[in-house]
Amino acid sequence: MRLKSYFADSLQQAIDQARNDLGPDAMLVSSRQTSADLRDLGSYEVVFGVDGSAAPAEAKAEVPKQAETPVTSDIVLRELAELRKQMESFAYSVSRSQSARVAEQFTPELARVFDRLVSAGFSEELAREVTESAARHIPAERNDVFNRELLRAAVEQEISGRFSVEPRLGEEGASAQAVMLVGPPGAGKTSSLVKLALHYGVRAHRPIHLLSLDTLRIGGCDQLQRYARILGTSLEPLDSPSALQTAILNRTLSGLTLIDTPGFAAADEADLRQLALAARHLPVEIHLVLPGYTRLDTALRISQRFAIFHPTRLLLTHMDAASGPATPIELAIKTGLPLSFFGTGQQVPEDLKEADKAALLTELIPRERAASSMAA
Repeated sequence: MRLKSYFADSLQQAIDQARNDLGPDAMLVSSRQTSADLRDLGSYEVVFGVDGSAAPAEAKAEVPKQAETPVTSDIVLRELAELRKQMESFAYSVSRSQSARVAEQFTPELARVFDRLVSAGFSEELAREVTESAARHIPAERNDVFNRELLRAAVEQEISGRFSVEPRLGEEGASAQAVMLVGPPGAGKTSSLVKLALHYGVRAHRPIHLLSLDTLRIGGCDQLQRYARILGTSLEPLDSPSALQTAILNRTLSGLTLIDTPGFAAADEADLRQLALAARHLPVEIHLVLPGYTRLDTALRISQRFAIFHPTRLLLTHMDAASGPATPIELAIKTGLPLSFFGTGQQVPEDLKEADKAALLTELIPRERAASSMAA
């Protein structure tokens, strides 16, 4: 295979230059930012390889047009798929190189902590902040003798101080509590509402009132209606946000009132806003419900859409499918919302847990392997 390096100020420019020179059969071998002594040639260097028996692009241009083999759609699709794989590999290489550059700013011990946090699922931004803050917590007189356990404790303390958990419904001790669950379609609001009703209503021997605004979707109330019969209570469908105001303000309801809502997609902005405005001045606690496996950037975009409700808690479902506690923790940090409850499966009422900060941190930084995992 013949190898050749190309320098350019952008990755795409280097790739285009190589393919124009070596032809479509050229394969991306490696890519990296150029070193300081070669920076005048371009910001990036890519190395391409081509089969030594293949003719260069200039020679191919001299072949009579009638001798060319027609390019079929399958060939084009294969080329596009290969290019996509190369670009994904390229993007991964760039991401890893950026992470490596950040790690180079730390001592070897702190660099390993940073890498571990990123590998656990934290964003590089948060991993860097936690690492830097944890390093400041280490007493200056201990810098000469690095203490792994001290660093582990500093990292755990730094993460712990950035988020909170509040596994409760409404105000403690209140005789009447009203809680509304909001979130995107398929988040698990209805099943979470039933689990909460069983745990904090039936088992606590408290009266339960179920309200549902999910009346426009076909079958929207059917599942909740069946559970209401099992719970020995009634379900009141509400056909509009104004009906919610009437139900909350014009009645004296004791016990626990749980309010189900439709899943608002991005296209339902007007309906979302209408309900949020109606609920703004009601004595209702609002929990934002999101699947725990959702990518952080997606979850943050969704939370921004539902910020108009001014939610006070964050309830995460499908935690059994989440890759770990890092993303839920960072989501709580960046939204500023306390974690309330976790849905851990489809079983009702078993698969519901109260958010536990100590359990999250133990899962994130297992104590029995803390020393080796954070600094080895």
